[in-house]
Amino acid sequence: MNCNNNILIPVAWERETSRGYSRFTELGQLEGEGLFWLNKNLLLEKESLLVENAKENLQKIIGLETAILVNTNWKSTSEWEEQFKKINRKKKRVHLLALGDVGSTILTALKLLGGDCIETLGIFDVNQNVCKRWESELNQATYPWEYSTLPEVVILEETELFDCDVFIFCASKGIPPLDTEVQDVRMAQFEANRGIISMF
Repeated sequence: MNCNNNILIPVAWERETSRGYSRFTELGQLEGEGLFWLNKNLLLEKESLLVENAKENLQKIIGLETAILVNTNWKSTSEWEEQFKKINRKKKRVHLLALGDVGSTILTALKLLGGDCIETLGIFDVNQNVCKRWESELNQATYPWEYSTLPEVVILEETELFDCDVFIFCASKGIPPLDTEVQDVRMAQFEANRGIISMF
């Protein structure tokens, strides 16, 4: 089914364990949603279960890069069609938490490249001076005579963080010093970051 520029492909996945929709990038996805999506070999195994004459047509659809698998156990096909029409009509509100090296780089990129799809960029950091700095600097970036082309950067209250279409979490603890006895740096960061995430 065509919906604006998206091709909607209905699937019937478990409502409790599957998402509402997903980009269709591998034929093996048709066998259901699971961790095997992260394993190319397992995806190929699932793909081998498909009927041969269907593979060629499906590969062409994937090549268009606009195909979306829609879980009809979440909503009816007509409801999904209406939802995608609404999604394609409006720009998104993007909120970003934490403005360290990663957060500020992402914010700058979204400001300069997101004018066609982002309405506003909301920012929040425990250091409000950092927020004021980025709001002031990035809202001066614009094209001559086209001052409303790039998305506006706005400072958020903590209670407004999730009032958006897309939420980007960039808060993290630094890595342990080299002279510590930490064996697995990734797990040490995970434990520290888990504490930050639990606050939200």
